[in-house]
Amino acid sequence: RRRLKLFCSSSDAPGPPVNFKFEEVRKNSVICKWDPPLDDGGSEILNYTLEKKDNSKLEFGWSSVTTTLRGCRYLVPKLIEKKEYIFRVVAENKFGAGPPCVSKPLIPKTVLAQESSANPLNPRQPRLRSVRKLF
Repeated sequence: RRRLKLFCSSSDAPGPPVNFKFEEVRKNSVICKWDPPLDDGGSEILNYTLEKKDNSKLEFGWSSVTTTLRGCRYLVPKLIEKKEYIFRVVAENKFGAGPPCVSKPLIPKTVLAQESSANPLNPRQPRLRSVRKLF
C-alpha cells in the first residue's frame, strides 16, 4: 500500500497594505507611510505603487506618485497648499497587484512655529531676557 502526501498552498496577489499614516505634513509635501499587507499572497512583496487624487474636485482619475517603491515610506513633493488630497497604495508580488489601501483626506498646511520647534532641525527663535546699557 502506497501513501501519497499532498501539500496544498494558495498563491495569489497580496492583500492591501495596512495602517496608512501621514508624517511631516507641510504646505507643499507630505511623507506617506504604511505597513506591509497582512497577507503577502504566498510570495514576497516586490513593489508598491502610490497614487494621489485631488479630493476637492469630482475627479475620477488617480495620478501616479511612484510605481517602483520597495519600502513602506515615501515623500510626496509638489502638493498645493490647502488643496485636499487622498492617497492609495497597492502592494504587488509575482502574482500581481492586490487591492488598495486608501488614506483619509489630507490638506497640506503651513507648519506653525510651535509645531516646528519640536523638530531639532528647526530650533526656536532666541528670546531676549534682558537689556543692559553698555556705555
